[in-house]
Amino acid sequence: MRLNEIEAAMVTLAKRRPVFHSEADFQHELAWTIRERHPDAGIRLEYPLPLDGPRRVIDIWLTDGPTAIELKYWKGGEALDLARYDFRKQIDHLESLIADLWIDTGYVVAATNYSTPASNGALRYLVIDVGAGLAAR
Repeated sequence: MRLNEIEAAMVTLAKRRPVFHSEADFQHELAWTIRERHPDAGIRLEYPLPLDGPRRVIDIWLTDGPTAIELKYWKGGEALDLARYDFRKQIDHLESLIADLWIDTGYVVAATNYSTPASNGALRYLVIDVGAGLAAR
């Protein structure tokens, strides 16, 4: 799956659901939106990787490629320094999976509906194509 396809899924999702209750809610809705746009896509949630060491799961696993999508959903009031650290760890993890040839493509999608005067409560997001580029809205 390409960056523009993930971006298009997020545009659709932002129009349909500007607010989520949790990261799991966001995960389910994004997977559902991808499935609507690509009915033949093989999609797995919380896919466990058969790696040595601590158990690691991928938030959304697409069997084409394969492609891994890691998610971060921020709600207001969270410790942003820790959330940013977790976000960076997700990027590092996907970079290592690409380097070790476990995946062909990896994306990290961060989203928030934390309201500021400028956002007016709209869903804001950032999609990073690990190893390639980014798209933000």
